[in-house]
Amino acid sequence: MSGKPINSQDEYCPLWRKHVSKVCHTCAWYRPLPVSITRQDGVITPTDVWACAIVQAMQLQFDMVRNGEETTASTDKVANEISGLSAEVSRQSRVMTRALDQPRLVSPPELLRDSRAR
Repeated sequence: MSGKPINSQDEYCPLWRKHVSKVCHTCAWYRPLPVSITRQDGVITPTDVWACAIVQAMQLQFDMVRNGEETTASTDKVANEISGLSAEVSRQSRVMTRALDQPRLVSPPELLRDSRAR
């Protein structure tokens, strides 16, 4: 006995062409995948899920593609927000430039002298 649990799923192994309960525990590709399971009370329990490494590799590839798509969507959202903020900063900069270009009735040093005199 190899110490591996016997697979109880009702499936057939495409490599051995036998029921998984008869071959998985003897196969080198039947490996534990460490996972963390969160219970309803919020406690996280680390455990091992035994499965075929070929199946695990395919599932992990699908997960990586899904995570990549989510990351791309998040990046696009941030880029759109930055673009909107950039347009707003540009608009405010133009407003400030126009305000500074207007003729002043009192120069800034005179304003400071008047406020100190009060």
